[in-house]
Amino acid sequence: MAQAEKREIELGYSFVGIIVEKGQKFNLNEGERILALAPHASYVKLKATPSHLVKVPEGVPPDIATIGILGSVAFHIIERAEIKLCESVGILGLGMVGSLCLQLSKICGARPVIGIDINEHRLEIAKEILGIGGRLILTSFTNEFIYFRVHNDIVDKELKIIGAHQPKCPIEKVPYYPFSQVKNRILTLEFLKDGILKVNKLITHRIKKDKIPETYSLLIENDIRSTRILIDWR
Repeated sequence: MAQAEKREIELGYSFVGIIVEKGQKFNLNEGERILALAPHASYVKLKATPSHLVKVPEGVPPDIATIGILGSVAFHIIERAEIKLCESVGILGLGMVGSLCLQLSKICGARPVIGIDINEHRLEIAKEILGIGGRLILTSFTNEFIYFRVHNDIVDKELKIIGAHQPKCPIEKVPYYPFSQVKNRILTLEFLKDGILKVNKLITHRIKKDKIPETYSLLIENDIRSTRILIDWR
């Protein structure tokens, strides 16, 4: 049996950098800062399309601008939730995306907004916070079996169970869906610029590239608690 080849894994997908060289048809200039859907690296080569990169507005620091990709994920979740004024909202899991969803829920006019972090009985809690006509938005990556009593837990309460998977959001605006991945990234950057979204305290670790192996080892061993780790590749 042949030995399996090792595969390189591209880590990360939220990248902020300066344009150092561009093609002839690119409408941005060298020296301008962009947010890109790209892996962690000192340099990346990208297609000059809105689906791959957008310009970072003046006044948004590069470390804060990196929130743009995860922000678009949170925007998509909230868009799928269709939150109405004065609805109560519970956010189960307060990592970066969950924390952004909590803030966006408040912006949408939800009241109260309840944050719920790791708990071994979280499924039971999720059932209890869903009132009649409630909506359960599932967005995490898990393949665990979850059992519901169809009548008592869903039918009797007239619940809606909605999946939210950001890659399914159209890249560009389409007639049947007014939102897009590009629009959500731009909106996130605008919200960050205007101070509507507050993320400074959500960045728990800032490291240089030479600390990456050590930091990832601590994450694997669960010896580090983080909301978000920012890597400075300069």
